[in-house]
Amino acid sequence: KQSDKNESRIIGEIDANYHDCRDPSWPAKIVAMNIYYSQQHYKSLHPDGKYASTLEQLGDLVNMDLVRPFISHSSDGSGSVDISLTSSSKTLQRDEEKCGTDSKERDEEGYYAKVVTPKNGWTVTVTNDRLVSVFPPFSQSQPAVVNSS
Repeated sequence: KQSDKNESRIIGEIDANYHDCRDPSWPAKIVAMNIYYSQQHYKSLHPDGKYASTLEQLGDLVNMDLVRPFISHSSDGSGSVDISLTSSSKTLQRDEEKCGTDSKERDEEGYYAKVVTPKNGWTVTVTNDRLVSVFPPFSQSQPAVVNSS
C-alpha cells in the first residue's frame, strides 16, 4: 500500500519534507502565495495601507498549517519564511484632473517575502506586485522560473 500513502501525501496536506512530487518547489509556491493574499487582505484592513512586517502581524490571515512546516525547520537552517518591507515599489497613479489620461509613478511601501523549502532548498520569493520567482537549491543568482501575473 505504498502507492496509497504517496497519493494521500500528494493530494492531501502539503508535506514540506516530501519532495518526490512533480514540482519540488510547489509547497514553497503555495506558502508564498498564501503570504501574498494575506498581505493584500491585511493592507485593506488597515487605514494607513501598510503591509505586515512579520508573520505574527498577519495573524489569522495567514494559514499557519501551511507555513508551520517551513518555520519549524528554521532552527537547523533548512527552511524558513521571511518578510521584508521595502519602499522601492513603484505604482502608477492616475492624474484624475486629466480624466485618467496621464499617470505618474509614486513610491509606495511594498514587501518581499522569501520561502525556503526544508531539506531540498528550493526558494520562492513573492513581492507586493505579485512577482513570483523560483530558485533551485544553492543557485539564487538566477531564477529557475519567473512568473508575473
